[in-house]
Amino acid sequence: MTKTQGDCFMVAIDTSEITGWPKRSLIEALNEIQMKNLEIKQLKNNITILSSELAKQLLAETHPKQEEEGPVAAHVFNWTDFIFRCFRSN
Repeated sequence: MTKTQGDCFMVAIDTSEITGWPKRSLIEALNEIQMKNLEIKQLKNNITILSSELAKQLLAETHPKQEEEGPVAAHVFNWTDFIFRCFRSN
């Protein structure tokens, strides 16, 4: 049968349970995906920690007096100026 505009299609769905090697392959793929997702989450956490440490280090280098006075409040510190200064200094 050739498809023409206006034809209706029937879709046959196999609702039987998957068994044997296809099931094992799907389970292995699911496990691998879960492991990769966990690894990605851990790497993102590491990036966040390292970025924070780098920002603290750059802040200490550019504003040594503020480090002695205590932490800088997020609402007081101008991050835009800080980032531009970091790029201009290189």
